[in-house]
Amino acid sequence: MWKAGELPALRRLDLSRNELSDIAYPGIVACFPQLQELSLDRTPITDREFPFLVRLRNLRKLYLAHTSITSAALKAIPDMHSRAAWGVEELDLTGTDIDNEAITGGLSELPRLQSLTLSGTKVDAKGLRTLAEMTQFGYFRQLSYLDVDETQIDAETKKYVEDVIRKHNWDTNFQLRVVPRRKDQ
Repeated sequence: MWKAGELPALRRLDLSRNELSDIAYPGIVACFPQLQELSLDRTPITDREFPFLVRLRNLRKLYLAHTSITSAALKAIPDMHSRAAWGVEELDLTGTDIDNEAITGGLSELPRLQSLTLSGTKVDAKGLRTLAEMTQFGYFRQLSYLDVDETQIDAETKKYVEDVIRKHNWDTNFQLRVVPRRKDQ
């Protein structure tokens, strides 16, 4: 394992597909305080370890695809108006147990979020409509890419979300990626 302060200048760390123990996550924070990009795809991270990641103040890109993270974990994200606001700009939650609760219970506290991947999650049309409506109140203002492949999103919701986000984010380049879930899944 690493020693605290061993690589303090490390900016990118990819631990995808590694069998990390629960003590690895506080170690990541202690050893690599300047991390800007962290990939934990297909690792055993759970809601219990997620709060350690919030301590990485410089983190901009976080990849948690196909992990056991749920909406409950995202409640550890600090209030966006606090001095401890988390600056994550790109977040991949593909294949996690994230649901509509995540929209108002954590993701909305990421003021710099530009790219969000929710493919294969439990977020549905209602959750996406909520996300779009929240842009009217200053949330998700920098969001320019939203991937909801393999979710239960219909064409009407897709159009509504695109229209509302473009209107309130002033980003005419906003992209909403939707590939419907196959019927045999």
